[in-house]
Formats: sequence, C-alpha cells, structure tokens
Amino acid sequence: MRNKKYEAEALEAIGVEAKADTATTKAYAHQVEKRLEHGAEQYGDDAWFRKGVDRCAAEVADEGTDLSGWVLGTLQVLNKDEQNGKIGRDEAHTCRFMLMRAAAFGLQAWVAAEMARDVYRDATGEENLHQPRGTRPRPFSDPDPD
Repeated sequence: MRNKKYEAEALEAIGVEAKADTATTKAYAHQVEKRLEHGAEQYGDDAWFRKGVDRCAAEVADEGTDLSGWVLGTLQVLNKDEQNGKIGRDEAHTCRFMLMRAAAFGLQAWVAAEMARDVYRDATGEENLHQPRGTRPRPFSDPDPD
C-alpha cells in the first residue's frame, strides 16, 4: 500500500534535486498528490506493487517520450498561432524555449528510467536489454524490444 509520508519526503527531495524554491516544490507536490489520489481511485493503492519495479520504470520511460511528443505537437500549434498573429514573435520565442526545455527533461526522464530498469534487472538477475555493453555491445539508443 502507498506510504504517504514516504511520498511527501520523496517530493521534497525531488524539489531539492530540481533546485526549486519551497513554494514551487509545494505547488508541484500538490499537483502530484492529486494525480496519485486520482490513480488510487482508478486503479487502487496497490497498483504499483502489482506491476512491479521493471514495468513501473517502463511506464516512467514512456511518460518521458510522451512529454516530448506533447511538446512537438504544442510547438506546431504555437508556430501556427505566431504565423496568424495570435502571439508576438518574442513571446513565441520564449514559449518555444520553455517547451524545448520541457522536452529535454522528457529525454532525461527516459534515459534515467531506462538506466533504472537496467540496474534493477542486473540486481534481480533478469535479462538486461542494454547491459552489459562489454558482452552485448549495442548503442543505448537501440529500441527496447518490449
């Protein structure tokens, strides 16, 4: 079952890692908590435990690519709005910069989640799709077959 104290401590640590101020961290934590509550209502408090670490980490990796996909779509809408004069050039540039930054975090999330899966698989003796590179050399960017 979910441990809300652990979640609160982890969210605080996430804020520290992101170098976010206290107010931003609290606002973000509130949004995450709402999502967790929604997920618990939809799937139950034990959904993560039923899926296991590897499948949950794969979901994290998927969310990273989803984030970048949403950014690509949003950038195209922004370009159209800029061309139609709905938003000025300077504001569009700032939006574009911030959205590209969000997409970069999606890439980082994908890489980190895939690396976490590798570590977990190594530790549990499960087949590792990316490691060890010394015995199965493949670039990290090869698509994951599952």
